[in-house]
This record gives sequence, structure tokens and C-alpha cells, in this order.
Amino acid sequence: MIEMNKGKLVVATHSWLAVDVITDIWMQVTETKGLPAVTVGDVVRETSRGYEVYRSYYASAPLTVLPTRTSLIPINIIPLEGEEE
Repeated sequence: MIEMNKGKLVVATHSWLAVDVITDIWMQVTETKGLPAVTVGDVVRETSRGYEVYRSYYASAPLTVLPTRTSLIPINIIPLEGEEE
């Protein structure tokens, strides 16, 4: 079993978000390209309608919803404790 702690949400060729995985549900934006509504520090979670971007954990409505074609690409993968490589 492996765990991802950094990733890239790719929306289109020139639109993506670099994210840090915070919990099983939430990711935080560390870099953005081609998505002017999203800023560094926003939080993201995956839902059945796509990835939802919020200004904070406490926001009642998403800032934007990324399309379902958005893919999460792992950047930094670390093995879980007790596993051999």
C-alpha cells in the first residue's frame, strides 16, 4: 500500500492545480495555472460531480467545481510504514 502526499489536478492541457493532501478528503492548493478563480491556499475535495474548490474548510458553498474529466496525478508517493520496497 502506498500513500500520496502531493499531486496535480489536471483539468486541461494548460489548466492544473498542484495540491498537498491534508486528509483523506481534503487537499490544499499550492500552485495554480490557468484557473483564475482558484488561489493558493484554497482547499479541494472530490465529489460525485467532480472536484469542488472552496476558500476554506468552513465555506458553505464551493467557489468552483472542476469537471469530472479532471484527473489527479500523484507527484510524490511514499510507502506506508512496515512495507518493503
